[in-house]
Amino acid sequence: MYTMSKVAHRIYSDDAAGVFHQDISLPKSPAAAIHYDWEASRQIAARGALPPPPKVDKQRERLLRDIGRLAEAKEIKKLLDLRIPSYNTHVRSLRKYRDLCVIAIARESNPEAVPLPNNGVAG
Repeated sequence: MYTMSKVAHRIYSDDAAGVFHQDISLPKSPAAAIHYDWEASRQIAARGALPPPPKVDKQRERLLRDIGRLAEAKEIKKLLDLRIPSYNTHVRSLRKYRDLCVIAIARESNPEAVPLPNNGVAG
């Protein structure tokens, strides 16, 4: 029988938007089994709301805080000028999150500003 770890329980308790899913077919570590649902976050951004941030390690928390601060201030130009290296998957996920924040801010001010395939609906 599979039981939820403390790490997974903490992540799920923070997940009000429902963007984290657990894959129990990956028994390596409980933290590795938690996946961020990019499609759900894309749909949230398509509605013009900021998606919840992905979980990152300690090294990338500062960059995630910068992205969140700029997104809350709705500063698209500064978000796009933010240097995000792409040398591993954690950093690439921050780049994807930054792009979703830009889409959400643009869609909030003008719903037709950023056209998405199928209008942001999965399918």
